[in-house]
Amino acid sequence: MNQQIFKYIGHCILIILIQVLILNQININGMINPYIYPLLIILLPLTIRPYYLLIIAFSIGFVIDIFCDTPGMHASALVLIAFLRPLLFKLLNPKEQETNELMDMYYHGITWFVVYISVIVLVHHSVFFLVEKGNFVAYHYTFFKTIISSAFSVLFMMMYLLFSSNKSSVKYS
Repeated sequence: MNQQIFKYIGHCILIILIQVLILNQININGMINPYIYPLLIILLPLTIRPYYLLIIAFSIGFVIDIFCDTPGMHASALVLIAFLRPLLFKLLNPKEQETNELMDMYYHGITWFVVYISVIVLVHHSVFFLVEKGNFVAYHYTFFKTIISSAFSVLFMMMYLLFSSNKSSVKYS
């Protein structure tokens, strides 16, 4: 268990550095803003207590907010997806599939995992960009920005997971 905690802390540091130093500099035509830090909430064990999940989400969001000078925007979106994560997992998890303690794309299947993180990222980006905009006046612009940024975010998340995964991992049956 301690090894998993250290591995998660390493992921936290690496993902926050990638987000702050590289991905925050990507802003293509004001439409594409990839965010991979929601992956930190997605990768937490499924058995984590809800209040720990919310505290971790707020802490990560607060750190991102400090670096991005966006008071509370990242934290609020991350806390919402942390709150919805157990419900989304129950809705998207096939009935015949047992619940594994760890969230692993090889255990659950890459296709299912991509759908799962896509839904979570879509919710995150919707909340974040609506809070960023502050109103519903240009809802079509916000909707389009949410879809495009979500697609790029999921792409960057999958690239991160594929590059950081253990090459000797095999799918559990």
